[in-house]
Amino acid sequence: MQHSWNINTIELCMLTGSFLRITDHGVSCRIIIGVARVCGPHEKYTILTRTHRISGSPRNVAMALRNTGISDNEIKEILTNSITYDNHYDPITKQYSQEYLNEVHFHNKMFELRKITEVTNKNYDNVLKMIRVSEPWIVKYFLQLYSNIDIRDFNNKAYYVAIECGNPEIIGMISQSIIERDWLEREAWINRIQPLEDSDDLSKNIYQYARKLV
Repeated sequence: MQHSWNINTIELCMLTGSFLRITDHGVSCRIIIGVARVCGPHEKYTILTRTHRISGSPRNVAMALRNTGISDNEIKEILTNSITYDNHYDPITKQYSQEYLNEVHFHNKMFELRKITEVTNKNYDNVLKMIRVSEPWIVKYFLQLYSNIDIRDFNNKAYYVAIECGNPEIIGMISQSIIERDWLEREAWINRIQPLEDSDDLSKNIYQYARKLV
Protein backbone atom coordinates (compact mmCIF):
# COMPACT_ATOMS: atom_id res chain seq x y z
CA MET A 1 0.00 0.00 0.00
CA GLN A 2 1.37 3.42 -0.97
CA HIS A 3 0.57 6.55 1.02
CA SER A 4 1.25 10.02 -0.38
CA TRP A 5 -0.02 11.96 2.65
CA ASN A 6 2.44 14.19 4.46
CA ILE A 7 2.22 17.28 6.61
CA ASN A 8 2.42 19.52 3.53
CA THR A 9 -0.83 18.14 2.09
CA ILE A 10 -2.81 19.72 4.94
CA GLU A 11 -2.52 23.21 3.43
CA LEU A 12 -3.87 22.21 0.01
CA CYS A 13 -6.68 20.12 1.49
CA MET A 14 -7.65 22.98 3.79
CA LEU A 15 -7.76 25.44 0.91
CA THR A 16 -9.99 23.13 -1.11
CA GLY A 17 -12.12 21.99 1.83
CA SER A 18 -11.19 18.41 1.07
CA PHE A 19 -9.62 15.28 2.55
CA LEU A 20 -7.01 12.92 1.19
CA ARG A 21 -8.70 9.55 1.08
CA ILE A 22 -6.39 6.63 1.79
CA THR A 23 -7.31 3.08 0.79
CA ASP A 24 -5.46 -0.20 0.26
CA HIS A 25 -5.42 0.63 -3.46
CA GLY A 26 -4.11 4.18 -3.37
CA VAL A 27 -5.17 7.74 -2.57
CA SER A 28 -7.80 10.12 -3.88
CA CYS A 29 -9.46 13.39 -2.94
CA ARG A 30 -12.83 13.53 -1.25
CA ILE A 31 -15.16 16.15 0.20
CA ILE A 32 -18.18 16.25 2.47
CA ILE A 33 -21.38 16.57 0.45
CA GLY A 34 -24.19 15.50 2.75
CA VAL A 35 -24.70 12.53 5.02
CA ALA A 36 -25.81 9.98 2.44
CA ARG A 37 -22.57 10.14 0.50
CA VAL A 38 -20.11 10.64 3.32
CA CYS A 39 -21.45 8.65 6.23
CA GLY A 40 -23.79 6.14 4.61
CA PRO A 41 -23.65 2.43 5.55
CA HIS A 42 -20.99 1.73 2.91
CA GLU A 43 -18.75 4.24 4.74
CA LYS A 44 -19.31 2.70 8.17
CA TYR A 45 -15.60 2.16 8.83
CA THR A 46 -14.36 5.42 7.32
CA ILE A 47 -13.09 8.20 9.58
CA LEU A 48 -12.43 11.84 8.74
CA THR A 49 -9.64 13.70 10.56
CA ARG A 50 -10.29 17.41 10.30
CA THR A 51 -6.93 18.59 11.66
CA HIS A 52 -4.81 16.42 9.35
CA ARG A 53 -7.30 16.23 6.44
CA ILE A 54 -7.16 12.43 5.99
CA SER A 55 -10.01 9.99 5.48
CA GLY A 56 -9.99 6.21 5.36
CA SER A 57 -10.12 3.26 7.72
CA PRO A 58 -8.58 3.82 11.16
CA ARG A 59 -5.81 1.37 10.22
CA ASN A 60 -4.90 3.19 6.99
CA VAL A 61 -5.10 6.63 8.58
CA ALA A 62 -2.94 5.54 11.52
CA MET A 63 -0.37 4.02 9.16
CA ALA A 64 -0.16 7.20 7.07
CA LEU A 65 0.34 9.32 10.18
CA ARG A 66 2.89 6.92 11.64
CA ASN A 67 4.89 6.93 8.39
CA THR A 68 5.48 10.67 8.82
CA GLY A 69 6.84 10.29 12.34
CA ILE A 70 3.75 11.18 14.36
CA SER A 71 3.80 9.45 17.75
CA ASP A 72 1.37 6.70 18.69
CA ASN A 73 -0.09 8.83 21.50
CA GLU A 74 -0.79 11.70 19.10
CA ILE A 75 -2.25 9.28 16.54
CA LYS A 76 -4.58 7.88 19.20
CA GLU A 77 -5.79 11.40 20.01
CA ILE A 78 -6.29 12.23 16.32
CA LEU A 79 -8.34 9.07 15.74
CA THR A 80 -10.41 9.70 18.88
CA ASN A 81 -11.34 13.19 17.67
CA SER A 82 -12.19 12.11 14.12
CA ILE A 83 -15.62 12.25 12.51
CA THR A 84 -17.03 8.72 12.18
CA TYR A 85 -20.17 6.95 11.06
CA ASP A 86 -21.10 6.35 14.70
CA ASN A 87 -20.50 9.86 16.08
CA HIS A 88 -21.55 12.17 13.24
CA TYR A 89 -25.28 11.76 13.89
CA ASP A 90 -27.39 10.88 16.94
CA PRO A 91 -30.47 8.91 15.84
CA ILE A 92 -32.12 9.49 19.20
CA THR A 93 -31.91 13.30 19.21
CA LYS A 94 -31.84 13.38 15.40
CA GLN A 95 -29.00 15.88 15.53
CA TYR A 96 -25.65 15.99 13.78
CA SER A 97 -22.47 16.42 15.82
CA GLN A 98 -20.97 19.90 15.98
CA GLU A 99 -17.73 18.68 14.39
CA TYR A 100 -19.64 17.29 11.43
CA LEU A 101 -21.61 20.53 11.04
CA ASN A 102 -18.39 22.53 11.32
CA GLU A 103 -16.84 20.49 8.52
CA VAL A 104 -19.89 20.91 6.28
CA HIS A 105 -19.75 24.68 6.90
CA PHE A 106 -16.01 24.70 6.26
CA HIS A 107 -16.36 22.91 2.93
CA ASN A 108 -19.24 25.12 1.79
CA LYS A 109 -17.40 28.29 2.80
CA MET A 110 -14.20 27.29 1.01
CA PHE A 111 -16.23 26.43 -2.09
CA GLU A 112 -17.81 29.89 -1.91
CA LEU A 113 -14.44 31.64 -1.46
CA ARG A 114 -12.40 29.58 -3.94
CA LYS A 115 -12.51 32.16 -6.75
CA ILE A 116 -12.49 35.29 -4.59
CA THR A 117 -9.22 37.20 -4.24
CA GLU A 118 -9.11 40.08 -1.76
CA VAL A 119 -5.41 40.98 -1.76
CA THR A 120 -2.44 40.41 -4.07
CA ASN A 121 -0.36 38.36 -1.62
CA LYS A 122 -1.52 34.74 -1.94
CA ASN A 123 -0.62 33.65 1.58
CA TYR A 124 -2.21 36.72 3.13
CA ASP A 125 -5.31 36.08 1.02
CA ASN A 126 -5.45 32.50 2.30
CA VAL A 127 -5.39 33.79 5.89
CA LEU A 128 -8.34 36.06 5.07
CA LYS A 129 -10.26 33.04 3.77
CA MET A 130 -9.62 31.15 6.99
CA ILE A 131 -10.74 34.12 9.08
CA ARG A 132 -14.01 34.12 7.14
CA VAL A 133 -14.50 30.44 7.99
CA SER A 134 -14.54 31.57 11.65
CA GLU A 135 -12.86 28.56 13.29
CA PRO A 136 -10.04 29.83 15.54
CA TRP A 137 -7.88 26.68 15.37
CA ILE A 138 -7.77 26.92 11.56
CA VAL A 139 -6.76 30.61 11.69
CA LYS A 140 -4.05 29.77 14.23
CA TYR A 141 -2.72 27.00 11.99
CA PHE A 142 -2.43 29.31 8.97
CA LEU A 143 -0.85 32.14 10.97
CA GLN A 144 1.83 29.66 12.05
CA LEU A 145 2.11 28.22 8.53
CA TYR A 146 2.61 31.69 7.02
CA SER A 147 4.64 33.17 9.86
CA ASN A 148 6.62 35.27 7.36
CA ILE A 149 3.65 37.43 6.36
CA ASP A 150 3.05 40.77 8.08
CA ILE A 151 -0.56 40.73 9.25
CA ARG A 152 -0.49 44.57 9.27
CA ASP A 153 -0.15 44.67 5.49
CA PHE A 154 -2.97 45.89 3.26
CA ASN A 155 -3.97 48.50 5.86
CA ASN A 156 -4.56 45.84 8.54
CA LYS A 157 -7.04 44.05 6.29
CA ALA A 158 -6.94 40.85 8.39
CA TYR A 159 -7.98 42.76 11.50
CA TYR A 160 -10.95 44.40 9.80
CA VAL A 161 -12.08 41.09 8.30
CA ALA A 162 -11.87 39.54 11.78
CA ILE A 163 -13.99 42.40 13.16
CA GLU A 164 -16.47 41.90 10.33
CA CYS A 165 -16.77 38.17 11.08
CA GLY A 166 -17.18 38.85 14.80
CA ASN A 167 -15.38 35.89 16.38
CA PRO A 168 -13.79 37.26 19.61
CA GLU A 169 -11.07 34.59 19.73
CA ILE A 170 -9.97 35.29 16.17
CA ILE A 171 -10.08 39.07 16.76
CA GLY A 172 -7.82 38.55 19.76
CA MET A 173 -5.48 36.33 17.77
CA ILE A 174 -5.08 38.89 14.97
CA SER A 175 -4.72 41.76 17.45
CA GLN A 176 -1.99 39.89 19.31
CA SER A 177 -0.16 39.23 16.05
CA ILE A 178 -0.25 42.95 15.23
CA ILE A 179 0.97 43.90 18.72
CA GLU A 180 3.85 41.43 18.52
CA ARG A 181 4.89 42.71 15.08
CA ASP A 182 4.79 46.31 16.29
CA TRP A 183 6.83 45.49 19.39
CA LEU A 184 9.49 43.49 17.55
CA GLU A 185 9.82 46.16 14.87
CA ARG A 186 10.04 48.95 17.41
CA GLU A 187 12.69 47.11 19.42
CA ALA A 188 14.72 46.51 16.26
CA TRP A 189 14.66 50.24 15.46
CA ILE A 190 15.63 51.21 18.99
CA ASN A 191 18.51 48.73 19.13
CA ARG A 192 19.90 50.05 15.83
CA ILE A 193 19.56 53.74 16.54
CA GLN A 194 20.08 54.06 20.29
CA PRO A 195 23.86 53.43 20.19
CA LEU A 196 24.15 56.48 17.95
CA GLU A 197 22.25 58.78 20.28
CA ASP A 198 21.91 58.96 24.05
CA SER A 199 18.26 59.95 23.91
CA ASP A 200 15.82 57.05 23.83
CA ASP A 201 13.12 59.46 22.61
CA LEU A 202 14.91 60.00 19.30
CA SER A 203 14.82 56.31 18.34
CA LYS A 204 11.15 56.06 19.35
CA ASN A 205 10.25 59.18 17.37
CA ILE A 206 12.05 57.90 14.28
CA TYR A 207 10.23 54.58 14.56
CA GLN A 208 6.84 56.27 14.90
CA TYR A 209 7.57 58.48 11.91
CA ALA A 210 8.69 55.49 9.83
CA ARG A 211 5.49 53.59 10.66
CA LYS A 212 3.45 56.52 9.36
CA LEU A 213 5.24 56.26 6.03
CA VAL A 214 4.36 52.59 5.54
